[in-house]
Amino acid sequence: MKQQKFLIISIVVLLFLNVGTLSFLFLNMQKPPLPPLSAESVGRPGPETKPPSISLKLQEPLSLDETQVKKIDSIHLSHVKKMRQIDEDFKNTMGNYFSLLSKESYSEREKDSLQKELIRIHTSKIEASFSNFEHIKMMLTQEQQKIFSRMLPEMTGRMIEHRAAPKPPARPIPH
Repeated sequence: MKQQKFLIISIVVLLFLNVGTLSFLFLNMQKPPLPPLSAESVGRPGPETKPPSISLKLQEPLSLDETQVKKIDSIHLSHVKKMRQIDEDFKNTMGNYFSLLSKESYSEREKDSLQKELIRIHTSKIEASFSNFEHIKMMLTQEQQKIFSRMLPEMTGRMIEHRAAPKPPARPIPH
């Protein structure tokens, strides 16, 4: 009887400890991170997704009026569409370029042609970005252009850093 009473008390104590531990964990648990933004709000995948509004970043510091916001969003939307097409062209051409390696033989002319095409596509991407900023600047008043010019290094710096390929770790050269 004493042994049975001891086992029952032990089970009840362990049950309370388990309940206490679980409630402590649940009450002190950090909230999970917010889910990633949807494709529509981020403006990434798919040709029909809406790009993030650049006017939101520019509206306050530049004191944009409603007409300027609409024009800038329109310019930016066409820029995003153009950049998606350029990215797709670059990806396809890059695929064609590296597919040369799977062929038994290829001519230097083929290789050079694809390299020149990759350079042309990359140049068009740079030109499109420059043109986008240029068109936005043309929509601004003289005073807004001064502020915009001060903001450009930060905006272009982020663009350059974001698109720069990560440097691979150095590997020792085999002897």
